[in-house]
Amino acid sequence: LLLVVDHLFYASLVVGLLALVGLIYWTWRMWPQLPFILLWGGALLTRLRLDVGPVTVRPAHLALLLLAPMLVWRLYRRRERFYLTLPGFFAVSWWLLLVLAAFAHAPNYMDTLRNQVRLGMMVAIYLLVVNLLRDERTWQWAWRAFLVMAAGEAAFGLLARLLYPHIAFGVQVMRSLPVPVPYGTLEEGNIFGSSNAAWSLLFLTLLFSTPLRKMPLGGSLAMASRWTRWRHWLGQNGWWLFLLT
Repeated sequence: LLLVVDHLFYASLVVGLLALVGLIYWTWRMWPQLPFILLWGGALLTRLRLDVGPVTVRPAHLALLLLAPMLVWRLYRRRERFYLTLPGFFAVSWWLLLVLAAFAHAPNYMDTLRNQVRLGMMVAIYLLVVNLLRDERTWQWAWRAFLVMAAGEAAFGLLARLLYPHIAFGVQVMRSLPVPVPYGTLEEGNIFGSSNAAWSLLFLTLLFSTPLRKMPLGGSLAMASRWTRWRHWLGQNGWWLFLLT
């Protein structure tokens, strides 16, 4: 039995290394679309985590550790400059001031170090996204991908709540909550709710500021409809989805 377990360990190690090599290859080939999907997808999978000693590792952290060296190498090979936008400058300055203030008054330096690394990775992810999307066409593609994945997260949370208690996945049950609350793939129900509230405002803004024919999600349905009087309502599908959530 120990021999079988030993062989399975080495086999899974080889498979994992091959999968990592394949991921790096396709990430390089599909730059910057796949890197953006990895970052945004990792940000939506906060429920998944691995505790390594005092540090909690999440998918977005792994995506950052994979993509940051690749970005640096691409910038060096192509002689392209690193973009530090004005919001990025304020984010980095805020983080540096926070580090100084935290270590000046921290009762526990290990906890402070862990928290500052988390916040620093958040700032690094922002800077990585800014340097991934370096032209208007890529920004437009990423914008649509962002909306589609946000809608998918909301729909999954609604589906998980509808299927509860038949399938107890994606739903948070606590004594302090009067009813089961969906969290989808996010860490907690309150994060799922606040995220959907933000996306709801985003879709509502799109509804009132963009012609229906140009809307990433609702526009395709609205223009396909033969009933003109209902086109406006069909164009709100993203808004109603998040409002219902």
